[in-house]
Amino acid sequence: MIPLPSLSAIILAGGAGSRMQGQDKGLVAWQGQPLIQHVMKRLPAAVCQRVISANRNLVTYAQWGEVVTDHNAHSPETFAGPLAGLIAGLTRCLNPWILVTPCDVPLYPTDFAERAWAALQAYPSRQIAVAQDEHRLHPLCLLVHRDQLNVLQAYFPKQRRVMDWLEQQNAIAVNGFDAACFANFNTPTDLQHRPILR
Repeated sequence: MIPLPSLSAIILAGGAGSRMQGQDKGLVAWQGQPLIQHVMKRLPAAVCQRVISANRNLVTYAQWGEVVTDHNAHSPETFAGPLAGLIAGLTRCLNPWILVTPCDVPLYPTDFAERAWAALQAYPSRQIAVAQDEHRLHPLCLLVHRDQLNVLQAYFPKQRRVMDWLEQQNAIAVNGFDAACFANFNTPTDLQHRPILR
């Protein structure tokens, strides 16, 4: 593998948690720890800045990194979606390359960043690599260049579909991952039936 540069990381934790009975998913406990704690432990050593995009429980999230809110955070009834959170996070990132992951994927593949970085070296003009398992893309598991902030600010809020943005920017799909690595914990039932942490 090609050595990673210094990275920032954005953890997306700003959702409404509607399928989790309104709970803040990043703080929901699984195997004795909040989901976000599992994710944090799986980030590579190259990550030297952690930015958490959240819209509630900001003081609690601050123990894991710098906390930002999206532009609709002043309205508790409105959650503007993952692109709003990504834009907010990108405004604070200090490094050119940023690793992005949701807060509810505690089996996140520890080698994604290295494999994504290697894939990007073959396409110097591309600025996004996205994870893919044998079935589908995982559009919020990304390695993205900070210059995409300008692209996203023009794209949002006229459009909010993450997949459309990735397609427009010719994101590189990094495949070969087990689908279980990207298991989202969306409901209370998921907490009981997901596989044991590896």
